[in-house]
Amino acid sequence: KAHVLVEMSTKTVYSEMMNRTDLVSGGNAFYTLHLLESDDTSSPEYWIFRKWGRIGVSQGGTKTESFGGNKNKAIADFKKQFLDKTGNSFGSNEEFVVKPGKFIRLEMQHKALSGNKKSKTEGSSGDAGGGADQPLGKLSK
Repeated sequence: KAHVLVEMSTKTVYSEMMNRTDLVSGGNAFYTLHLLESDDTSSPEYWIFRKWGRIGVSQGGTKTESFGGNKNKAIADFKKQFLDKTGNSFGSNEEFVVKPGKFIRLEMQHKALSGNKKSKTEGSSGDAGGGADQPLGKLSK
């Protein structure tokens, strides 16, 4: 078992979802990048998981790369992959600049940083719940 690496001291979540849309060719691609840490705290291991494809078609792929217990090498590779895909340095969200032909990052809220104190048994990540605690959108009013 593993989880996305989150460094609480810096509030850094090593998980990115990206999109690239080309209006001329009609291409709409996605790319996900996750740095995973094993749940075994006595001897942690690290992996980078990548998934890519085009929206609306079954093309795409995945790749998982192991870094053993080398956390620093895994972080360095994660940052390199992010730079290669976006043209931006990882972690500088406020200074993110959209670059032609590169992916843009999608803003995501990670539950480890949300301050939500619910236990795992009170709701899973895939559970939409009742929605009572969510703001109403224009279409739902």
